[in-house]
Amino acid sequence: SKCSKKDIENIFGYPGEKIDVIYEAPEPIYAPGDKTQCREFLAAKYGITEDFVLYVGGFSPRKNVKGLLTAYAEVIKELEKKFLLVLPGKRNKEFDQIDAMINVLNLQDRVISPGFVPVQHLPYFYQGASVFVYPSFYEGFGLPPLEAMSCATPTIVANTSSLPEVVGKSAVLFNPYDTLDLAEKMLKILLEPEWAHFLSKKALNRAKKYSWSKVAEETASVYQKTVSAF
Repeated sequence: SKCSKKDIENIFGYPGEKIDVIYEAPEPIYAPGDKTQCREFLAAKYGITEDFVLYVGGFSPRKNVKGLLTAYAEVIKELEKKFLLVLPGKRNKEFDQIDAMINVLNLQDRVISPGFVPVQHLPYFYQGASVFVYPSFYEGFGLPPLEAMSCATPTIVANTSSLPEVVGKSAVLFNPYDTLDLAEKMLKILLEPEWAHFLSKKALNRAKKYSWSKVAEETASVYQKTVSAF
């Protein structure tokens, strides 16, 4: 990302003209899917039978999952319909703190943590989610939001580091240090279907701008430029 390029320049003093930015891309498996089939799969395989908010991306403090939990605890106070929060990912030592916070906030019956999920199952989670939230304090790029957007899922990301650069104006931005800001953004999507549908279309159009063929072409160009310099 351009954000990472700037960090390399500022921290290591490396000249910017020697750094080429090549964006990553989501894998082809991430694409819009049939909501009914997704829900049937998730119900049969993971016991998820209700609408849900999704986060994918690990549990280190940098990922700000605690901020998401705090915001989610506020959101469910305002909802008549039950929405779950689903947190797939390997349950490591970092998850212990997340688990403890779930208990403190009394969210045991609202948060589903299915553990490690095979890559081939992740599209079902993205496609089945009502909204995808990525609250990370810092990302060098941030691929999960693009995976969600490729599945036409309304997406919310933190307004820090590379994330605004990656999602453009096709996702909702929030201040990751303000859990009430996140709660308001989540509520708007969950309570306003037309707004969610609008974001869904914008997300998919944005995601189409990224492809691995483009990555390959730009990488080959960098190699050609480097070789020609000698």
